[in-house]
Amino acid sequence: MQVTAEFTHCPVCSLPCSMRYSHFGGICCPACASFFRRTVSLNIRYLCKKQNNCSGISKKYHIVCRACRYEKCIKKAGMKRSLVQHKQSDKNVPKYILLNEDRDVEFVRGFTTSSPVLKASPVASEDFSKILNIGSRDLLSYYVKQVESVEKQRFKNALQIQSVNELVTLQRTSTDSCLHCPGVDILDRESAQALRKHFQFADVWLDSAWEFSKSPELLFALGRSNLNNLNSLNNMNNTNQELSEFISLVKSTLVSPLSRLRLDITEFAAFKAIATWKLIYHETSTAMKIIAQEQYEGVTFALRRIYKTSRSIDDIEIAVRIGDLTLLVSAISEIYKEMVRLYRQMGV
Repeated sequence: MQVTAEFTHCPVCSLPCSMRYSHFGGICCPACASFFRRTVSLNIRYLCKKQNNCSGISKKYHIVCRACRYEKCIKKAGMKRSLVQHKQSDKNVPKYILLNEDRDVEFVRGFTTSSPVLKASPVASEDFSKILNIGSRDLLSYYVKQVESVEKQRFKNALQIQSVNELVTLQRTSTDSCLHCPGVDILDRESAQALRKHFQFADVWLDSAWEFSKSPELLFALGRSNLNNLNSLNNMNNTNQELSEFISLVKSTLVSPLSRLRLDITEFAAFKAIATWKLIYHETSTAMKIIAQEQYEGVTFALRRIYKTSRSIDDIEIAVRIGDLTLLVSAISEIYKEMVRLYRQMGV
């Protein structure tokens, strides 16, 4: 990638861009280059409902038609397929693409082109998100795997740290898993960076609260620590005292409700995804709002289906269960705001 002279708009998406980047033999913004690379490396071909004669890109919604966007990458930006390196591993490749491993077969938004007659693929169902390019069950499975990954990598529960230095170390272990989240590939760099902060908050604080809620030993220690904190605050410097007060807020607001709900890993993964994307929905661009809504609908659809088919829970109980999770999300919003204020004060 080379940075050249300044320009005002990307020739593909027409959105403002401060610098001019050279990608795959053409000129465009980093977001459109990422879209082109993914499309070519995974051998995807998109279909335009208006025969590549629609507006293609909407400034209001950022992206509407991926087929027209791809055409502009070639015709207007001058990018070349031959300069894109194909995928080297199956990591982070969507399941619907892995089903078409033959490189001579293109994947076309719910259809395969291995024969002259288009046949509907099983993924083209009512619970498949065209925007995210993934089914609801696979979407929820993605979040379950992310929770498992965080559990393996975390060296200490955030609710047990006692200093800013420990917090900084814990923050460094947080991964950039959000960059591989379904739908993120169509977002611009600024939106992806905003997304990273929200996912990091969830990985550090929500996972720690859930871990506490599952352990009787930690819950017992929680009661004792609340008393001890009152006696130890006077012995801390101001910064560590602020951190201790924030941890107490997380414990009192989240741990007890999570303990009462007794969420298994699938339910917690759904709750974590809903909470994270609800936070994002109120703080970012229109494009991000669209992605956030798709995420919410996909995760809740999958969770309802699991409740109904695997656990034989009736509709009323399902509504109550999901309602309890949604109510807890509003409390998380206040915790996130307090965390942002605290991190800014501590310089984290």
